[in-house]
Amino acid sequence: MKRFTIGFVLATMISCSVTSASDAPAVVKSSGTHSHEVTTLRMEELWHVGGSDEEYLLGLVCDAVADREGNVYLLDAQLADVKVFSADGEYLKTLSRQGEGPGETLQPRILLLPEHGGLGIVQDFPPKIVWLNAKGESAGSSTPGLPGTGEAIVGKIRSAKCCRGRLLIACSALRMVEGRPHEVSLLGRFDLQGSLLNPYLEISRPMGSQPDLDADCDIRPFKTGAWDVDSNGRMYSLQDCEPYRVTVQDSLGTRYLVIEREYQRRRRGADEMKRIEEEYRNTEGARRDQNVRVADHAPAISSLRVAGNDEVWVHPDQDCANRGDGVFAEYDVFSSKGEFVRHVRLVGGGNCMRDSWHFISDDRVIVVRDYHRRFAAHEAPWAGVAQEEETGRQGDREEGVICYSLRD
Repeated sequence: MKRFTIGFVLATMISCSVTSASDAPAVVKSSGTHSHEVTTLRMEELWHVGGSDEEYLLGLVCDAVADREGNVYLLDAQLADVKVFSADGEYLKTLSRQGEGPGETLQPRILLLPEHGGLGIVQDFPPKIVWLNAKGESAGSSTPGLPGTGEAIVGKIRSAKCCRGRLLIACSALRMVEGRPHEVSLLGRFDLQGSLLNPYLEISRPMGSQPDLDADCDIRPFKTGAWDVDSNGRMYSLQDCEPYRVTVQDSLGTRYLVIEREYQRRRRGADEMKRIEEEYRNTEGARRDQNVRVADHAPAISSLRVAGNDEVWVHPDQDCANRGDGVFAEYDVFSSKGEFVRHVRLVGGGNCMRDSWHFISDDRVIVVRDYHRRFAAHEAPWAGVAQEEETGRQGDREEGVICYSLRD
């Protein structure tokens, strides 16, 4: 395993302090130092799919998972189907298709792998989870519901995951409170039929009470990458929009730990702030007469994930577009107790500002090339055309989907 030291600009933590109060969760706070050890994992290509000579069509891949045999499932938001590949990249079959019949979806966004086998496909609106059995045949569907709504969720499913025979779902809904409609965002634990068991985070406000929309904070805690669970059902989430802070809750939703570190937030440029505002308007339906606030400093954390050994990988915000050292992404790694373990750098694999990536195991990553431009074009074609004209002068972009292994 190759290791070396780098300077304060990546400021990590090797000294920790723990504070707590009887009525508050314990806080593990890590302080920055001038140097630290870094683990480098090199991204080595295993296979690459996508192109005009393939025997299948591949549109916009928005999610990827792998089963116990190593087979890889790619969810195509554009074609509304799931392409299945073997561990070495051989095309096996296509599951589901666009429609409203059994086993079909509209606007699919997320893939679920329940422990009992089969596959779940989540469409965000109208909200529904379509289940397929091990043969890829329809196995029914479920629609999450919230107590007090009087009906199923009216809104979106923003993110979801299966864990220990339960569903973890972040969603938006409408709820009547004292005769007045409220906008509810909720992250909670559901059974497989869609009944809420317990909430982890809920934000509710009267409709129309906030004409100004915050592109960083309004829905950030509920998006994919803002939360994950470990093998014991503990929830790790980004409930605060700006500081470097991870909230930890037990399987019943009780907050018992907060992980913090010192971190200097990156200042955004005018072009980035404009792009964020446009993306928020296009994907979240903000009206043109509404003021969308974009902070001049980016949130300290971009995303997090929980590895198979229950280590928590926190991806700090970084301006990777201006780096020339081949680093694709960086992570601060913590134990389940909030103790800093190491810093990890992924080297190679593309451009983190243009591409998206999905960990399908602790040692394999799926990278979707040029995802963000193509997603904008898919969500709002008029915005995609403008972006195409702006970025087309930068030369040809690589597209397709690549599976990488991570090697030290």
